[in-house]
Amino acid sequence: MKNSDFYSHQQTHILALSIKQQNTQMQLMLDILLEEHRTLSSTDVDQFERVVSKKQELVNQIESTQIQLTEIHKILGGRLSKERLAAYINSMPANKNRQNLQQLWNNFQDTLKKCSEQNIINHRIMDASSIHLREAIGILRGDNSGPATDVYGSSGKQHTTLDGQSLAFV
Repeated sequence: MKNSDFYSHQQTHILALSIKQQNTQMQLMLDILLEEHRTLSSTDVDQFERVVSKKQELVNQIESTQIQLTEIHKILGGRLSKERLAAYINSMPANKNRQNLQQLWNNFQDTLKKCSEQNIINHRIMDASSIHLREAIGILRGDNSGPATDVYGSSGKQHTTLDGQSLAFV
C-alpha cells in the first residue's frame, strides 16, 4: 500500500468517525427533543425542567467536541460545511470508502433535519403557550390592549374590555 493510499484511507477513517460521533450526538438530541415534546403536552413541570437540563448538558457536550474538528478542517482544506464535505466526497475515487462516507453523511443530514423539524415544533408549542399565558394574565389584570380579551358579564353579555374591573364583578 502506498503512503498516499494510506493517508487517503486514514483521512476517510477520521471523517467517518467524526460523522458517526456527530450523528450519535444528534440522535441523542432528537431523543431529547421528542421527550421535550411529550413533556410540553403534560403538566409535569419538574419533568420538563429535567428534559431542558438534559438538553443543555448535551448542547454543552456537543460544543466541547467541536474542538476536535480541527483535524477535519485540515483534511477538507477549510472549515467544515455541507458544500465542502460534499465536494470532498465527490472528489474521492468511486469505491466502498466513498459509498460508506456518503451513506454516513446522508444519515447525519437526515438526523439533523429531524432535529431541526422537532425543534421548530417544540418552539411553536412553547410560543403558543406563552401567548396564551400572556393573554390570560392580561385578562386577569384588566388589560384590554391584547387580543382575545372578550369576557362575558353576569348578564351574559359580551364585553370587549374590563375597564379596570375585576373578573369577579363583570
